[in-house]
Amino acid sequence: MTIRPMNQFIPLVQNKALLDWVDTELPQYVKTHYSPNQKWKKTPFDQKDASFYLSAIEELSELLTLDRNFSKKQAYLNLPKFRSSYLLYFLPLQAFKFLYTFQMHLEALKPLLENPKKEIHILDCGSGPATASIALLLELKRNGLNPNTPIRITLVDDNQAILKDAKAILKKLVPHAYIQYVHCSIERFKPQAEDTYSIVLVGHLLNEMKKTPIQLFAQLAQKDPAGGILFLEPAIDTASRKLIELREILLEENKKIQFVGPCLHSERCPFFNDNKDWCHFSFPVQIESKWFNWLSKQLSEKKSWLKFSYLWIASAQFKKANSSKNLKLVLTDPMDDMKSKQKAVLICEPNKTRRYLLNSNEKHWLRGMRVKP
Repeated sequence: MTIRPMNQFIPLVQNKALLDWVDTELPQYVKTHYSPNQKWKKTPFDQKDASFYLSAIEELSELLTLDRNFSKKQAYLNLPKFRSSYLLYFLPLQAFKFLYTFQMHLEALKPLLENPKKEIHILDCGSGPATASIALLLELKRNGLNPNTPIRITLVDDNQAILKDAKAILKKLVPHAYIQYVHCSIERFKPQAEDTYSIVLVGHLLNEMKKTPIQLFAQLAQKDPAGGILFLEPAIDTASRKLIELREILLEENKKIQFVGPCLHSERCPFFNDNKDWCHFSFPVQIESKWFNWLSKQLSEKKSWLKFSYLWIASAQFKKANSSKNLKLVLTDPMDDMKSKQKAVLICEPNKTRRYLLNSNEKHWLRGMRVKP
């Protein structure tokens, strides 16, 4: 029997608060702060505005795709036309990836909702415009976050202009939150011994760094934030390999470390010594956003799949649901097995992968599913 706690990939729950924000408040913020014409800033965002910003979004998309150099990306975001483009299109895209990850693992967010009087302190590393924090706050809201819960957000980024945007956006989204930003590179960020965090978010950061700041993340792991530490990176080999290497180093330092996901075990990753493969996922989604979908269509990039790599380090108090016991993670889509003439997938096992032949009831298995072979 096959068990799929992800319901054969969970459908993306259309977070109305996030969708409304993406279609109204965010584009209006961009128009108000970045329109070249003062008269335009006072009118609602409309189709003419979307068309106006499209060319810069197309240009930025090409630059980010062809050139992954971090310093150059920072230079792009110093330019208002690219910063506004990033806010209007790439912020929602990355927010939807975080949203899906939160929804796959809602059990990891429960500690943040248990005590409405306890402050939630979010550390957002390489925050950019606070993409991860925005997705988290709106998903917590959907799951019953008390509006009076104290919230503190610490943003760390190397780009001061995008940090100012992040603070302005967050203040409107959560007016009662205390927001501070640290303008420095992540390599220079030094959390103090007395600093405590409820959750640490790291989005699309390792992919842009030459060297992973192992010591920083080991220090943050020792602080044991209740919601853990979530890394989310592009679905490419270099970014995924960095996550695999980080995972192994942290395991060496703490043999009791647990993972919210995607890992279902806390032993050596089977891809650690295999430079040919990496752990990444593609999840089918339907995003009901007017402006995001229109821009995606113009870019010929209609988003019916969200693709990314991730690693979520769990709090020491985290307990996986009993339903996840004896489950295995599917690492590949079905492929031809020449010897048996059947379809097969790779299953994640400690230290190695296992080639598993699919029977007629299992041919729908895809990369990222949790199954019971």
